[in-house]
Amino acid sequence: MHYIDRWTLHRHQKEYYKKRPFSDTVVIFIHGILEGNMQFRNLGSIAYKEGYSVLILLLPGHGETGETFAKVHLNQWVDYVNKQVQQMEREYKYIILVGHSMGSLLAIGYAAHFPGKIKSLVLFALPLAIELKYRVIKGAIKIATGRLSEKEPYVIAECRAIGVGKTKSWTYIKWIPRYIDLFILISYIKKQLNKIKKPVLVIQSKKDEFVPVRVIRLIQQQLVTSKIIILGDSGHFCYHHSDINRLESAFKQFLQEEK
Repeated sequence: MHYIDRWTLHRHQKEYYKKRPFSDTVVIFIHGILEGNMQFRNLGSIAYKEGYSVLILLLPGHGETGETFAKVHLNQWVDYVNKQVQQMEREYKYIILVGHSMGSLLAIGYAAHFPGKIKSLVLFALPLAIELKYRVIKGAIKIATGRLSEKEPYVIAECRAIGVGKTKSWTYIKWIPRYIDLFILISYIKKQLNKIKKPVLVIQSKKDEFVPVRVIRLIQQQLVTSKIIILGDSGHFCYHHSDINRLESAFKQFLQEEK
């Protein structure tokens, strides 16, 4: 058993932008609820090496304390994404949106309403439904206390993905409206799927502890331009090493095809 100081781990996260000379396309990464943008550093590196500029967003209320997170709301996240993407549209000919979890929902929402310069989308762990497995509750308690075991890779991976610092116990209750925001967003985005006409790469995990496998069928039915890859040994945050290779290869190939 060892202790992880989540505040030290996540308080220094910030928005990241790296311009690729002569690139006419920027890849914009959008993280999910409670997450941080550090999770995209490998994919961002791949995108840059493939000749793309890279922008990794940090949603309002993230990269700070739990108290700060409790005070933000869905409209702020949507407005922030809209503002950042539209700013990039003034500089680039094309935009590729990449999202994880709630970030995937925000990416779809933008592409459905402002498709003009959107070239394609890459969506990880698209949460069109949520079903919490037991290990989520167990893991949340361990993350809150900071006492984790190396034998619990799913919990450690979730902790490392989190982009909100430690907070007082009673503040967690104030987070409830943010989760309600997430379900509101899910309900809304499910009605927008048929508006997406651009190429989409969807990567879902069979052992996802948040998103049920049945979501894949819904994606196949409603997101008709999508290519779906199913990772057999990975979860929502924890990716098996063999799946990481497959994921990164698929991402790289997709970017190459989009040139």
